Amino acid sequence: MTIILATVTEDARKYYPQFFGGLLGVSTTTNPATPVWNPLITHFRVGIGGYTGVLPRTPDPTLRRIAVAPGDIQDLDILVDPTRLPINQRYPAKTIPSFEKAFVPGNLTYSATNTIQANCILDYGDFNSDGVGAPEIWEIGIFSDHPAFARVATLAAPVVTTYGPTLAHPQRLMIAYGTFPKEIKDATKQIQHYVRVVF
Repeated sequence: MTIILATVTEDARKYYPQFFGGLLGVSTTTNPATPVWNPLITHFRVGIGGYTGVLPRTPDPTLRRIAVAPGDIQDLDILVDPTRLPINQRYPAKTIPSFEKAFVPGNLTYSATNTIQANCILDYGDFNSDGVGAPEIWEIGIFSDHPAFARVATLAAPVVTTYGPTLAHPQRLMIAYGTFPKEIKDATKQIQHYVRVVF
């Protein structure tokens, strides 16, 4: 079990005050094409980016996936990387594996005046392959629905794509982001992270 102090993202700091200030409401329409924002934290996502050499990077609250129509969003470092200029890319141009999982009741707790804790569990059957072997996980993000995009259900399997901008990853609002020392995931073990988010 690892306790990770995550960094609140700049988009969370942008959208949540608008919502609570009444400037960004939740639509009541039944049209599925219209975005309906649920401000509740719903998912976590892990990936194989977020490191430099053999060390985790300092969490960056500005990570942003760009040049991906219809708009840019914040996401894991491994998913942001293909949208950087080639000279600025951090990882080998092979595949982009990530895995997301919905929270269940009891995974989120309110632990202090301005702190929540997310219990993120990768079970035995979760994310045991990144397309070439056991994934080396370095990063985690906490997500809600995104107010600018339609709600997307939890993916049934890991997303492993070829290196390049992709819409295969659901467009969610990343609330917080953290990195940690490398953990290798395979079918013989569970991995549990407690992600602490201080607003």
